[in-house]
Amino acid sequence: MMATLSELATTLTDATLSMFQSLVGRANLRAKKRLEETIAASAEQRGVPGFFGSPRA
Repeated sequence: MMATLSELATTLTDATLSMFQSLVGRANLRAKKRLEETIAASAEQRGVPGFFGSPRA
């Protein structure tokens, strides 16, 4: 029984760490995208179209 509980604890810890890594990764991607959009909008306001290599009409 102790071996089963120990294995369960290991499995749950691994699952928790995996979920946390996924959440942090998604949050990082959202923040990066938001920053890039802010920089692009700022560049457009200053008259620098296509700041990130994609020309804008």
